[in-house]
Amino acid sequence: MAAHLRNRARPESLHHAHFSRVTCSVDVEASRKFWIAAASTVGIVPYTIVVMTGKLDRLVELARRAEKGGGGELSASGCAEAESLLERWVVLKGVRSLFPLVGAVVAAVVLLA
Repeated sequence: MAAHLRNRARPESLHHAHFSRVTCSVDVEASRKFWIAAASTVGIVPYTIVVMTGKLDRLVELARRAEKGGGGELSASGCAEAESLLERWVVLKGVRSLFPLVGAVVAAVVLLA
């Protein structure tokens, strides 16, 4: 009896007894879709850096210029530029929010299929 218990406790006997029949099948299509979901979710970072950083830097520059000028006011052309940048920023943020949404939808479709 003790020899039987000793063999059961040895990892190699566990491997042979329980894991030799385990097979691994990979659904390539599902795997590809999960990679698409992950890339879409992580894609928010390069999009933010490449597309949005320049506009944010320009907005910050305009804000600093207004502070230096006293009273926190911009010239008429500065105000028009700031307004245009803010309108563009709203659109860019909307697009940016779609990256994780697309990733979540793709992953959900794979999981529910």
